[in-house]
Amino acid sequence: MALEETYLDVLQNIEFAIVSVYREQSELRDFDVMRALDALIDVYRAEHRGHVPKEVRLPEPELRIFQRTKELCELRLGRQGVISDTATPASDADTADSDLPGVRKALRSVTGWFSRQAPPSPQELPMPAEITVEAILACLRKVRRSVDKWNKRGGPQGYLQFVQQYIR
Repeated sequence: MALEETYLDVLQNIEFAIVSVYREQSELRDFDVMRALDALIDVYRAEHRGHVPKEVRLPEPELRIFQRTKELCELRLGRQGVISDTATPASDADTADSDLPGVRKALRSVTGWFSRQAPPSPQELPMPAEITVEAILACLRKVRRSVDKWNKRGGPQGYLQFVQQYIR
């Protein structure tokens, strides 16, 4: 079975995290997404090999993409409540350690919760099935290739403009 069929929900989670940052920061470019995804791939590759991941230093908005996407990946790995400390701002400006409200919003969206309903407690959220680090890596690489493809076709925001059509 193709990766898209097996892990469609994971791919959608990753793309939702990216698009949610784009909707908050319309100046975001595909290059920012590429750098954030490359950093995530490096982190999970190191983990898969049994190494300690290097500290990731990214500027905004890449750091926000990295954090939001990593938190969703950690949830998909079954690591609820794990906040990454592998990424820090590239500047001295204060940046929140976690973008947890964005993750909660993403989870409500992908799990069918709507803003008209009272927000569920963490125990009420239906959690998706856990997957492996290998699967996360495969999904991150697939999205990274998609960013490259649509950037070549559509310019600096080609991927972001393409994918936002499919993410509510």
